[in-house]
Amino acid sequence: MHAATLLPFIGRLLAARYAELNTAIGTNWFPGTTPEVVSYPATIGVLSGSLGAVDANQSIAIGQQMLHNEILAATASGQPVTVAGLSMGSMVIDRELAYLAIDPNAPPSSALTFVELAGPERGLAQTYLPVGTTIPIAGYTVGNAPESQYNTSVVYSQYDIWADPPDRPWNLLAGANALMGAAYFHDLTAYAAPQQGIEIAAVTSSLGGTTTTYMIPSPTLPLLLPLKQIGVPDWIVGGLNNVLKPLVDAGYSQYAPTAGPYFSHGNLVW
Repeated sequence: MHAATLLPFIGRLLAARYAELNTAIGTNWFPGTTPEVVSYPATIGVLSGSLGAVDANQSIAIGQQMLHNEILAATASGQPVTVAGLSMGSMVIDRELAYLAIDPNAPPSSALTFVELAGPERGLAQTYLPVGTTIPIAGYTVGNAPESQYNTSVVYSQYDIWADPPDRPWNLLAGANALMGAAYFHDLTAYAAPQQGIEIAAVTSSLGGTTTTYMIPSPTLPLLLPLKQIGVPDWIVGGLNNVLKPLVDAGYSQYAPTAGPYFSHGNLVW
């Protein structure tokens, strides 16, 4: 018999919240599916609050191997399998997609479908860092979006700094808004459904898989959502939104392509 770890009250609340979140990831995107949680470390070294926590690269590698084993077991039944990952989980999926692309025994393309939700690598990392860059304190090395034979949906919430960062960092208003976007939307992207998304792009790789990118729009700037929560009248919030939104959107080349240089993969593009 093993003694259960007694968590502080707030710890129990957080653990319960994330247990619920983990079983919800992708279930609205793939309705009618039964979730099977892959419990990998999902830590980033000491930044996770523990000296014994494995770093990001190790977490992702462990997650990829665990996911691969789960995929092989699930596809053995002959039934189509869907795979969903949130935040770091999306990076685990990308490493698995890269592995399956060169695996001669990979399941057929019709057997697997993937969705990546609120991915920080395709968002923040690939905006400001070249592929191959390592962040020592997190033990994280930036990966590339892989070529794949499988259809994949990439889903992000507008203005979430992790998955939709402003690529003009000198726009401080856009940066502040994106921080609020992460607080409000990052984890909630787990609950995204296809009808909420706006298709941004669809690219078919040389291996035959199509990656379709969807944005969950935020008509009201996250920066203004606290005002709505405390009961500020909608007409005031709406007026502020109309004034501030063009200023915030100027921090993004996708919304304001003629507003000057921007960062992509760590390079300043003019």
